[in-house]
Amino acid sequence: MRTEKRTEILLVRLTKKEKESLNQLAKENGQNVSSYVRTILARPPDVTRKEFEEMSLRLVYEINKIGVNINQIAKKYNEYRLTKASRDVMDRMKEIRELLNEVIRTFHSD
Repeated sequence: MRTEKRTEILLVRLTKKEKESLNQLAKENGQNVSSYVRTILARPPDVTRKEFEEMSLRLVYEINKIGVNINQIAKKYNEYRLTKASRDVMDRMKEIRELLNEVIRTFHSD
């Protein structure tokens, strides 16, 4: 897949301090200023405090549902005196663990 040729130029006026800050941020990220600005532009937009709180509540709700499902699975295993989890259950548990780790990484990246 070919990338689109960059033909447009953007001139931006900055204070000396702003320019130094931009250069420093690009350097810290191992990029030149142009690449750094493109990287920043490609990021999803910041969210408001309200949006963050709503997403957090939704996340807690979803994690709680996962916990309820795990408890239901454990109850069935105990009812039927099963001693070893099936391959499917183990695969699902691994999937859940990976998703939870991703959530934790996302919340700790800021």
